[in-house]
Amino acid sequence: MPERRAVLLTMSGFLPDIGGRLRSLSRWVGGTASPLPDEEWRAWCRRFLDGGRVIDTGNDGVSHSEGQGYGLLLAVAAQDLALFDAMLAWTDAHLPLRPDGLLSWRFDPAASGDPVADRNAATDGDLLIAWALLRAGALWQRPELVERGLVAARSVRTACLARHAGMPVILPGPEGFIRPDGPVVNLSYWVFPALRALAAADPHPVWNELAASGQRLLASLRFGERHLPADWVLLAEPPRPAPGFAPVFGYNALRIPLHVAWSEADSLQLVAPILSLWRRAGSTPPSAVPLDASMPLEAGSATAGIRAIMALLRYRQDGTAPAFPSIRNEPDYYAATLVLLARLAFDEVSRS
Repeated sequence: MPERRAVLLTMSGFLPDIGGRLRSLSRWVGGTASPLPDEEWRAWCRRFLDGGRVIDTGNDGVSHSEGQGYGLLLAVAAQDLALFDAMLAWTDAHLPLRPDGLLSWRFDPAASGDPVADRNAATDGDLLIAWALLRAGALWQRPELVERGLVAARSVRTACLARHAGMPVILPGPEGFIRPDGPVVNLSYWVFPALRALAAADPHPVWNELAASGQRLLASLRFGERHLPADWVLLAEPPRPAPGFAPVFGYNALRIPLHVAWSEADSLQLVAPILSLWRRAGSTPPSAVPLDASMPLEAGSATAGIRAIMALLRYRQDGTAPAFPSIRNEPDYYAATLVLLARLAFDEVSRS
């Protein structure tokens, strides 16, 4: 950890026009009031936050960089500086164990040995944290957070990208995702609103190029009779669900329509098969959908989150006012987090 802090602190001067950066980020911060109802935010904190550690209740109480990133984003949305600082402090104390500036992805407090046994990074977690730092710096006028966000973003574009078929693609992590016949990708790691925010803050063309490559891949990577993206895809010739992973549209991929609805208003057709399937399922949309249509659908614990994403998509399509489910009695970290993210996305798109 001391090595990473040294990198972060010696980057002052990296941004000569920090005031301009803060102004360019203002559209991503939100209005004067929090889009998260206070009782919903407090319920999320009571159930899924231990000091500054975000707890994934659906995965044996572990924590990960993705959860810390979501927590930081939500704390900015809730305008809760104390909890933002607590989450950032916990992240700084436990996850910066790599020499490349990325965060190790998983912390297991129940491990008998090292709680961070796997030093690999998860690119979506680093992207989310970079985005949250930029938003926090703009909201609270803290230039050092903007600097940190851009340093984190630069680490992602240095270590977590590859080129395939003439376009940049996001690797799920810096290690283990390049195979002899092509890279393995996870389309939910294309966090479109984060890419758009980074494009506004960091004058590197790759962010807009990544948004374009994500749309291109979403249009083409549709598998089975249901025409759904897989959680994990091998970009071989032809592309196919990645060997070694379950061939499903599952807990990873269900974030894709959230990301598209959040910032890609002209591209909602990219997720039309997903919304159609969820609508046909009625009040219990499945969390995991086998790409083989002969296999049964699986209801899961992310249902409240899916309903919230569906409400956001309906608003994007026809202006129907969304009725988001409450998370005050929601036991699942992922479902509750998706609901609050959908609320945040709705606030931003309804004002755009």
